[in-house]
Amino acid sequence: MRILSPVVLVCAVAATAGAQSPSPSPRVQLGPILGIAMTGLSVSYADPADGFSSGSGNGTSPYFGIFARRSLTPSMHLGLQGVFDLKGDDGARYSIPYVQFPLQLEVTPFAPAGARRWVRPVLIAGGSAGVRLRRSGGGDYAAIRPFEFSLVAGLGLEAHFRSRDWVQLGIVTHHGLTDLQPAPGSTSSFSLALFVKAHPGALRPH
Repeated sequence: MRILSPVVLVCAVAATAGAQSPSPSPRVQLGPILGIAMTGLSVSYADPADGFSSGSGNGTSPYFGIFARRSLTPSMHLGLQGVFDLKGDDGARYSIPYVQFPLQLEVTPFAPAGARRWVRPVLIAGGSAGVRLRRSGGGDYAAIRPFEFSLVAGLGLEAHFRSRDWVQLGIVTHHGLTDLQPAPGSTSSFSLALFVKAHPGALRPH
């Protein structure tokens, strides 16, 4: 139930933005992101007996937040997001809540400049900075750092209903670059999220 309050807040912000008087070509587009993610931690370390060992734990979590996007060309867009991402290990009953701030380039190949309705694939690439909200659990993950950096890549489909109203369905992966624990060995994060995001104008009736 604690997850529902942030989701309702995100939807309220999106509805408020959509209720404002539209401009012919908004410079920055705002909207909600809603989805689900498989997330986890990958651990590798030197083992005196085996020489080298590795393992991983994963779980599922909600993936939601808001985005701001600006079009650089009709087929190229720069976006900044703030999304909740819960990195977890179901086997160890351990979870680490993060807020991720992906900065990413979105490319819709061959997007028509003048058409009002179209569907195109979208390619996503960029990077993300994550900030830990709190610690919970313990055990092997008792000393997780409060921040991380990751690479972002993904793809999807983007549908434009009118020249400035659109919905995007996509899948994106976060590959952690930060060693999350100061202890010997290496602990990195991973995340694979399925999401929907939309410019709120796409929800307005014609």
